[in-house]
Amino acid sequence: MQMTPRTRLQRVFDTLLDSTAGRIQRYLERPRVYYPHPDLKGTVSIGPGTVMERGVRLDGSGEVVIGRSCILSHNAKVISHSHHRFSGEVPDITAERGCLTYRVEIGDNVFVGEGAIIMPQAGRIERDAVIGIRAVVTKPVGPGEIWAGNPAVRVGHRLGRKQGS
Repeated sequence: MQMTPRTRLQRVFDTLLDSTAGRIQRYLERPRVYYPHPDLKGTVSIGPGTVMERGVRLDGSGEVVIGRSCILSHNAKVISHSHHRFSGEVPDITAERGCLTYRVEIGDNVFVGEGAIIMPQAGRIERDAVIGIRAVVTKPVGPGEIWAGNPAVRVGHRLGRKQGS
């Protein structure tokens, strides 16, 4: 029996879906880990089987932890720092003040929709959660919850499950 050669697209999907090495082997465009402040160098860790689409940006100022088998869609952002200067305590917005860094954790099997932004105050997004397209998450998200909007609010529960079951 003669096997037909794999098309380029089939080979790309095979590569994205192959998590046997414990990490993504290749992707169309590398997720961008950026450091907006040169003096802040945090850590970014990505679990096995996680897929990141084009334009994903991960803020390396604080600590970003992404679990296993997650999907971060096009242009999703995870931010791990904030500025004191916007709290109203500094009269001169250009004044050089420090930044606050945070730990932002995304649990296993989480889907983050296109253009969604995970703000540092979110802290943790529990396993099996779904974040909608262009949602701005500012609070912790429970297991299996579905959040959407700006600012994001809980709009449902994945597969109709109740929390804790």
